[in-house]
Amino acid sequence: MNTNKLKAYVPKARLAFMDAITKHAAHLGLYADRIADVKAIHGEAPEKIK
Repeated sequence: MNTNKLKAYVPKARLAFMDAITKHAAHLGLYADRIADVKAIHGEAPEKIK
């Protein structure tokens, strides 16, 4: 089985996957250096979440 094309593709796919996960985490308020305050979960106000 010739895996040369796969070996060339995998590093690019890995970087694209990590970028997508990073963007999705940022959308949820998770960043590499901090975690943003929660604004609402399932439509509830943060005061009600304890």
